[in-house]
Amino acid sequence: MSRHTRNLLIAAVLLISFGYGRMYLEEPMAKDMVAKNYWPNTMNMQTRDKVGQLGMTAALGGFRSLVASIMAVQAFTHWDEGRFDQAIAQYWVIVQLQPGAFFNWFQGLQYSAHSFEFPEDKNQRADWVRKYNETVAEGERFMLGAKKFMPDDYRVYGQLGMLHASKFVPKNWCKAAEYYEQAAACPNTKPYYFRFSAYALSQCPGKEQEAYEQLKSLYDSNTRFPSVITHLQRMEEFLNIPQADRIPERANKK
Repeated sequence: MSRHTRNLLIAAVLLISFGYGRMYLEEPMAKDMVAKNYWPNTMNMQTRDKVGQLGMTAALGGFRSLVASIMAVQAFTHWDEGRFDQAIAQYWVIVQLQPGAFFNWFQGLQYSAHSFEFPEDKNQRADWVRKYNETVAEGERFMLGAKKFMPDDYRVYGQLGMLHASKFVPKNWCKAAEYYEQAAACPNTKPYYFRFSAYALSQCPGKEQEAYEQLKSLYDSNTRFPSVITHLQRMEEFLNIPQADRIPERANKK
């Protein structure tokens, strides 16, 4: 046996031994990560095709974070050079590799719901609105995927509420209120989501009474930000609330 052949055999034995050793060490860790929704138990063929054979081999070997980080850099390059579809496609894979990382979902959402330059020609604006809303809707579909892995994360619902409150043309205040309400109901949520839900609800046709009650509840609990007072006064006007039952701040308005 030549020296070269012997060295190749030794290297092969070492690699196989290392692989088996890692398998026994990583299998319990992998099961724990799957149980905690840090990554999915299986990946579909579409994901494998996008990552590529070499990338998938590395990912399945325990390097998912590394592969995801490399793909994130590639996605930024695509985005910076105007290849928006490629950047978004990268993030659909990244969140498969790291589904428990909120930042990846957030970044993918930003890439999906990107803005187009508003056309100066009025005849082109209807087509612009259609295409723009399609990209925002793609962002919503993307973020909805996070619910499976982070069902109690208020940030997921908060971002979905933001899409409908500030991105879609025209804004869908009813849907925004629904998502903000879900965000407010999550554990460890932020208190402003209940306010956001009430604000959005006050813009939702047919929900004015419900919005008034929520805003009044905020006011009565001593949450008296200027925005709460402004929205509450508007609901008082709309619902013709008797003067005696209106908040006193109105008397200070000039």
